[in-house]
Amino acid sequence: MKADLREVRDAPDRATAEVAIAVFVDKYKAKYPKAVNCLTKDHEALLTFFDFPAEHWDHLRTSNPIESVFATVRHRTVRTKGGLSHNTARLMVFKLVMSAAKTWRRLADAEAIAEAASRPTMRFVAVKSAEQQSQAMVFKARDLLLGQRTQVMNALRGHLAEYGVTAPQGIQHVGSLARVIEDGNAALPQVVVDLAKELLAHIGLLSERISALDERIKEVAKVDETARQLMTVPGIGPITATAIVAMAPPTSTFSKGRDFAAWLGLTPKQNSTGGKTRLGETSKMGQRDLRRLLILGAMAVVQKAARHGAAAGSWLSRMIARKPKMLVAVALANKIARIAWALMARGGVYRTPATA
Repeated sequence: MKADLREVRDAPDRATAEVAIAVFVDKYKAKYPKAVNCLTKDHEALLTFFDFPAEHWDHLRTSNPIESVFATVRHRTVRTKGGLSHNTARLMVFKLVMSAAKTWRRLADAEAIAEAASRPTMRFVAVKSAEQQSQAMVFKARDLLLGQRTQVMNALRGHLAEYGVTAPQGIQHVGSLARVIEDGNAALPQVVVDLAKELLAHIGLLSERISALDERIKEVAKVDETARQLMTVPGIGPITATAIVAMAPPTSTFSKGRDFAAWLGLTPKQNSTGGKTRLGETSKMGQRDLRRLLILGAMAVVQKAARHGAAAGSWLSRMIARKPKMLVAVALANKIARIAWALMARGGVYRTPATA
């Protein structure tokens, strides 16, 4: 039966798929009437897959219809063929997968796939709006420019270190290298000086573009109500707030804040057995850009508290007293993610909890 279903799925064109379906019906209509009915009742909608360009078929195929396939099909349906129904997008999963898994159990046939897709506990990824996608592109472009600037700075530091000119890491220390090059007292070859100036000019250009994107993000944060609510949370600034608005799924996707934190990969892995609870390292699943921004914001809060002190008796002061800073930062990022979900789901602004 699986082989006959694969003949339908892997058909090179619609006509071949029609023949494969007819063969399947003749062979299994007596033994598996439900499977045959599932395959034939929406015959035309099922073969709508062939309306998509053939070069995208390999990209659409995946082994996880629970999230990736449905998200991709629904996104392409909305963007390229808005007239198709939601049910059509679900039915096209038959064409996309050979086997699927829910809690990693193999689903034997097309009927089981359809059954899994129709269960009320199944969650589907929401299609992002064009505005959300454009904002996400701003963050991706900013990350790209930041990575390029870091590469150029490291190259400059590495080349100059060979001539005894050193400086600490970070954009704030590039100025010291520039002063050494401009003074001309380091006895550097002229070729090295010329190339170093080229790299410094490139660093300056990248910094200007990054600053322009930062200003764009800040302007969006000023006018977005949800972003303004999120910025009331310590550790969330304009960049993190607008990133959450642009990249996070709707709050209705999660039943509670812990689910949102788990989606970000900020909750520990469960290694429990035999009634014993064993929590491992964080799962690092989900949206890593948001996870990185939340951890960076949390680390800024931890460093400020370590230098100037946290409220006496607060959770943060107790954690800093007995745990490493990085561990505290990840735990605080988890709390920030839960608070962010609560603000987006229920509204309001963050209020600092009173200490005992």
